[in-house]
Amino acid sequence: MRLDYKNAVSIILSIALIISILVLAGVFDKSEIILSSASSEKEVRVYIVGEINEPGIYSIKKGSILNELVEKAGGLKDSVDKEMINLAFPIDKNMMIKILDSSVIKAADDEGVDIFDEKLSSLMVNINTAGIEELVLIPGVGEATAEAVISFREQNGRYEKIEDIMKVAGIKQAKFETMKDFICVN
Repeated sequence: MRLDYKNAVSIILSIALIISILVLAGVFDKSEIILSSASSEKEVRVYIVGEINEPGIYSIKKGSILNELVEKAGGLKDSVDKEMINLAFPIDKNMMIKILDSSVIKAADDEGVDIFDEKLSSLMVNINTAGIEELVLIPGVGEATAEAVISFREQNGRYEKIEDIMKVAGIKQAKFETMKDFICVN
């Protein structure tokens, strides 16, 4: 079968129309559709808390420095003396970072940052009780997916195991892999 220019354009437009319909129907978050080639650069997830304007879980390119993460998280609160914190600290794995208040830093003769790089068990979001605000903190979960998780839970009852979240429309194995370290059912 020979594919000419007119047929190729028709096929491309048909695919775009189907994707648009699926987005409007809520099958996909707009952020989940990638139209360009995926980046080969590895990202890590960092939970940043403490004296930061927008605490939460952020994805950042492996090898970035703390300053880039701080900017992404809305900057430091006014109570922090920037000169007391190593903003050039390299971020090369999933971790939790707590930015300390300047008065605490001076009293403890500390570096201003606590780093926790263990399995982030304290960051678990219970998918049986969490609201939208908590669910969107999970990597890969936007508002539409959070609403779908809650809707599924309301219609079908409790999630018995974390893998049950893959029963929600739009959450397949790949998305589950990004979420699994941050969710629990009890």
